[in-house]
Amino acid sequence: MGQVAAILHIVSMDQHYDKRPANALITKSVEICEAKGMTHLLYGKFTYGNKTNSPLTEFKHRMGFEQVNFPRYYIPLTLKGRVAVSLGLHRGLIGMLPAGLLAFLLKTRAGFYKTVSAISRTGAKPAEPEGEPGEARA
Repeated sequence: MGQVAAILHIVSMDQHYDKRPANALITKSVEICEAKGMTHLLYGKFTYGNKTNSPLTEFKHRMGFEQVNFPRYYIPLTLKGRVAVSLGLHRGLIGMLPAGLLAFLLKTRAGFYKTVSAISRTGAKPAEPEGEPGEARA
């Protein structure tokens, strides 16, 4: 993109995590950009929606990337557009959720997937509460 290079996505294998392949790929990208005289290296969005404390954001910060904000203007052209912008619908569902609620939902989803993964690996069924089947529990 002219004098600006961009990284869209880095995928590295979990089994090679100890070698830090993402760090090596970014280091090489910076070397190539410097050799070609690029002015900037972009790594997608710095944050996605309200996920300001995600591991990806933390990684980008540790690697020296900084968030740069550009103003965006939403100009409603119709009554329906004015209503949508005033309600914040242009940010999407994830953008409308408070950061704390979003973090809670993400942790809940991760716990659910971890449980499902453990059950599928062992073939075990989730533990049932004690008592006779059909017995009312308080």
